[in-house]
Amino acid sequence: PKPTGLARVQRGMAAMGEAGASASARGAGGVGCACDVLADDRPARRSGNAGSARQSKVTPETLSADDVEAWEASLPMVERHLYAFEGMLNTFGASDLQQTILGRLSLDACATWEDIDFEEQGIEFVANWYGKVKAIIPDLRAHMMTLELQDPFRAQFLMRVSGTQRLPLMPMFATNKPFTCDLHNTIEFNRDGLICGRHMNLSFDARLGQQVSIFDWL
Repeated sequence: PKPTGLARVQRGMAAMGEAGASASARGAGGVGCACDVLADDRPARRSGNAGSARQSKVTPETLSADDVEAWEASLPMVERHLYAFEGMLNTFGASDLQQTILGRLSLDACATWEDIDFEEQGIEFVANWYGKVKAIIPDLRAHMMTLELQDPFRAQFLMRVSGTQRLPLMPMFATNKPFTCDLHNTIEFNRDGLICGRHMNLSFDARLGQQVSIFDWL
């Protein structure tokens, strides 16, 4: 029988949890060499071909009452997985983070970061990008400051990120020097509970001595 909306979301979330547990059991992977994962000063804008991937994003036009009910019933599980993701960013090495993210993405996943003109499309490209970030910032630390789950199949949160980038992934910050920034995130889920979109932009509600000023790099 065809699974209900709630069953589909819960099944997807369960698979995500299993992927994270598997990586945790292996332990943190190696961070790799930063020079191997960033060839130039800016990340390339690329588009991966998702092949026969379903276009699974839930839009206001396709949202049904069953969808809303399934989402609301799954909110505790969604929240747990988002905080678990925070822990993975802090503890996993590049390889394990990349493999775990693969288990959390839909085939047609996309990721964008407007501040650095970044865009990736397709599960492999997006997962690889997470590994690159961890390899370039091996001491990456993330702390989720706020979390909003009001909109169906969408999570919005503010994450404080710190670390030391070995290559200029983010041109507004110096290399080989500690940085701290606040990053607005919007994550979109599909009906199977998998991530189909992540969109990021820096927050310039600066705290003295903690964040880069927008005028420092424009």
